[in-house]
Amino acid sequence: MEYIYINRTNFNNYLSEIESLYKDCFGKLNTDDYFKWRYLDNPYDDIQIIVAINASKLVSYYAVSPRELLFKNQTFKTAISLNTMTHPDYRGRGLFVTLADKLYKNLYNQGYEMVWGYPNNISHRTFISKLQWNNIYEIPTLENNIGDINIDKISCKKKFKIVNDNSFNNDYDKLSLDASKFIVNKDSSVLKRRYYNNPNNEYINYCIIDNNAVSSFIVAKKYNDQINIIDYIYKSKDEFFSLFNKIINLCYDTDIKKVTLWNSIDSDLRNDLEKLGFYNNYPIRYFGGRLLNTKISKDDFLNWNNWMLSMGDNNEY
Repeated sequence: MEYIYINRTNFNNYLSEIESLYKDCFGKLNTDDYFKWRYLDNPYDDIQIIVAINASKLVSYYAVSPRELLFKNQTFKTAISLNTMTHPDYRGRGLFVTLADKLYKNLYNQGYEMVWGYPNNISHRTFISKLQWNNIYEIPTLENNIGDINIDKISCKKKFKIVNDNSFNNDYDKLSLDASKFIVNKDSSVLKRRYYNNPNNEYINYCIIDNNAVSSFIVAKKYNDQINIIDYIYKSKDEFFSLFNKIINLCYDTDIKKVTLWNSIDSDLRNDLEKLGFYNNYPIRYFGGRLLNTKISKDDFLNWNNWMLSMGDNNEY
C-alpha cells in the first residue's frame, strides 16, 4: 500500500479517481466543479488530502480543510475534518485510521493547532476510540413552525436598511466577530467562496450596511419544506431580528413550514428565540476534535461555552 499526499500541483492527476471512489462509496457522482471548489477554490493556500494507492488504484481517501479560528483575540490555524472514503473492497483494514494518523502528523508539523468537525454516527466511534478525538458537544437543531412565529414579540428599537446580497459583493471585512470565543474567521473572500461559489447549493443572503461595510448578515437555504438559517453574524440583537424577520416574511405564502438554526444555549439571542417558540429538535450533530499543538489549553478547547458555531461551519449544509 502506498500513501500519497495530494497538493495543488498533483490534484488534477487524481481528480477522476477521487470522483470514481466517491461514486463507489456513495452511489452517486459529484462533479469536477464540486471537488475543485471544495479544495482548489480555497482562501487558504493549503490542500490537506492523503490517499492510499493499491496496485495503481486509489482505494482510500481522507481530507481536511484549513480554517482560521479566532479565540481570545488570537488567530489560530486549524483544520475541519471533511470527507473520508474507502472502497467497499478495502474496508475493515484500518486504512482510514492510518491515513488520519499520517495527515495529523503533517498538520502538526505545519503548525496547525487542532483538527475539529462533526463525525456522523458511523465514524464517531472511530474518531474517539482510535484517533484521540474528544467529544465537545452534541449540537441540537433549534426549530419552529413558521405559522407559530409572532415576530411582534421581539421589538426592534431601530429600523435598518436591509440589502439582498446573494453574491457577497459588499464589504464583509469589518464584521463584529466575538473573538472571545472559538469562531471561524469570516471575511468577504471566505463568505463568497463558501456560499456564492458553491456549485451544489443556492443561498439567500441579507445584510445591513453601516458606514459602507456590512455590520450584520444572515444566510439561509431552502431545504424541502424548511428554511435553514445557515449562518449569521450580528452587531446587535436589533440587527439580527430585523434580518430574521426578513427571512420569515419570505416564507409566508410558500410551501415553507419550518425554520431551523443553530444557536448556543448561552447566546444573547437564546431567550428571545425561545420566546418565539423555538425548541431543540433533530438532527443532533456530534461535535468534537483533537488538539495537535499546545497554544490552546485543553480546558478551553473542551468547553462548549467557548464555541460559537453556525450550520454553515459544517460543510454538510
